[in-house]
Amino acid sequence: MNSKYLIKKIKRLIKDNKKYLVAYSGGLDSSALLQILFDLNKTLFKNISLRAIHVNHNLNMNSNIWVKHCYLFCKKKKINLIIKNINIIKKKNIEEEARKLRYKIFKKIILDNEILLLGHHLQDQCETFLLSLKRGSGPSGLSCMPFKKKIGNNYLIRPFLNIKKKYLTQYILKKKIKYIIDNSNYNTKFDRNFLRLKILPIINKRWPKFYISIFKSSILCANQENIIYDILKKKIFKIQNKKKALLIDYLKQIKLIKCYLIIKKWINQFNVKIPSFKKIKKIWTEIALSNINSQPKLNVKLYQINRYSKYLYLLPNICNITNINIIWENKKSLILPNNIGKLIINKNEGYILRAPQKNEKIIIKFLVKGKYNIIGKIHSLNIKKIWKELGIHPWLRNKIPLIYYDNKLISAVGVFITKYGNIFKNKKKIKIKFIKNLKI
Repeated sequence: MNSKYLIKKIKRLIKDNKKYLVAYSGGLDSSALLQILFDLNKTLFKNISLRAIHVNHNLNMNSNIWVKHCYLFCKKKKINLIIKNINIIKKKNIEEEARKLRYKIFKKIILDNEILLLGHHLQDQCETFLLSLKRGSGPSGLSCMPFKKKIGNNYLIRPFLNIKKKYLTQYILKKKIKYIIDNSNYNTKFDRNFLRLKILPIINKRWPKFYISIFKSSILCANQENIIYDILKKKIFKIQNKKKALLIDYLKQIKLIKCYLIIKKWINQFNVKIPSFKKIKKIWTEIALSNINSQPKLNVKLYQINRYSKYLYLLPNICNITNINIIWENKKSLILPNNIGKLIINKNEGYILRAPQKNEKIIIKFLVKGKYNIIGKIHSLNIKKIWKELGIHPWLRNKIPLIYYDNKLISAVGVFITKYGNIFKNKKKIKIKFIKNLKI
């Protein structure tokens, strides 16, 4: 394999696309990728948009020198370079935390119809496979890094995923490209480095095609997972409601291993990280099979699994705001905490309430207790019963803005109005609209 093959591979990729963002660390792999794209854009595809992004992790004493290297490399070639800094607080699992923060930046930076390109190669895939094997992963984990993957509304592609690193090295030497060498890559206390430096050279010497075999196995695992997902997708669609909540009664009728698999694939449709088998088992035993009158939940990273009535729900994990009280002084609009949304006083549309008197302050809260008389009901009812009768799930109740005039509850916006918020004849009224950001 020579440099012409590498160029040909990228050329096929560029044929149908026009905008590219290269994740550029300054290392050998990303330098080769950026150089090939630059050369192709200069010679054959002069109309493509090429940008690069360098993420400074601030973990190495030379990180600022690396930033300068990347800046000068791109400046010389007139490539638009974006530089972003991240600071990792966690002391454990630094690699995983760095990856999360990187991808968070990628999602923010990537433009519409732009493809993110990463320089991962065959050895990287092999290392990922073995690390997944060490963790006891099943076919999903052993699928490793995909060639193509969705990132927000766009895609990331790893064009070198089936190419050995030695061919990238040959290309770099031929082009006389200077690149960064990260000394931390030689620290064998990190599992990936230990595999790369101590284990894989011995294996590869004995079995020269080991990398290719691992790559084939990862493809087989990925294909199997895709087939299983396609088979289960129709079934999941039938046993979930309009809010994509999963019916527990159906799961009780099937084999336990199939039940776990359906829960896993159901979670997968929300584009969140799939929990471990241990957590999936916990979702079933502690959440789905808990007492029907309880309202259990399990936090999994950035989301939570709740059970309400006969269904399992997956919801975003957001901070508790029940202790927050906001005085609404600017009566035109109000941005609500936790990205819940905003309230607007609108002349044309909204929830119609009596206007506050001159001496009354408008206060927004997110927690209410006690009994209330609401419009449409004859007697006062406990707030829990009101929520239940109106079909408001428990996890939604503290995300609905409550309007108070001083200490009197006037309304849960868009849900109910109390007798204190009722409109009487010849009295002023206001219209309040709740624009939601979160899918709650």
